[in-house]
Amino acid sequence: MPVITISEIHQVCKTALEKHGALPWIAESVAHAVAKNESRSNRICGLYYLQSYCQQLVSGRVSKDAEPDISCPNLAL
Repeated sequence: MPVITISEIHQVCKTALEKHGALPWIAESVAHAVAKNESRSNRICGLYYLQSYCQQLVSGRVSKDAEPDISCPNLAL
């Protein structure tokens, strides 16, 4: 049985997510999480869901280009 490294898992995930429309920084973040979970044998949070993530990008269920908007509102006095 061929062995795939965690680094290869990361790269394949990142490429797949980008090809399905994710911005590079989003694809990198998700690929990192998938690879890390695979390295810990946590399959349910690893490659198990990669196909679903890609399908959700294509269907629009998940935003392809979400950008965080971080604010620090002042406390009411």
